[in-house]
Amino acid sequence: MKFDQVSDQAAEQLKNLADRVHLILVSAGIPAFDTSNPSPDGGAEIDVDSGDDEAGGVYISWKFSRDLTAEISQHVLNKEYSHPRIQYSGQIRLAMRAAIIAILNSAGLSAEPAEDDIRALAVRVSD
Repeated sequence: MKFDQVSDQAAEQLKNLADRVHLILVSAGIPAFDTSNPSPDGGAEIDVDSGDDEAGGVYISWKFSRDLTAEISQHVLNKEYSHPRIQYSGQIRLAMRAAIIAILNSAGLSAEPAEDDIRALAVRVSD
């Protein structure tokens, strides 16, 4: 199956936007990284979706440290969906999403909760 991609110019604009997002978040003290270079310590993961469809764009998702991710994954594998650590992780993601939205909006970008089922609790950013 072939997916259409945005033009080279549009892809460059998305990359530039992602770079701006990265600088803004890091300047605010939030660790940030690109999906191609994940951090074992967690932070704001910036994803550029260059697909030529309504889901294309720049997204930020909060990622946990490797240790917390492993712990949460184990609870999910054990079907312990109401475990306090899973609840805790959801609250962190909500709080960080709100903080990231506020920071990016105050810097002049347009940031809002993503309305994409694949990117639960993510932030979508535009100029």
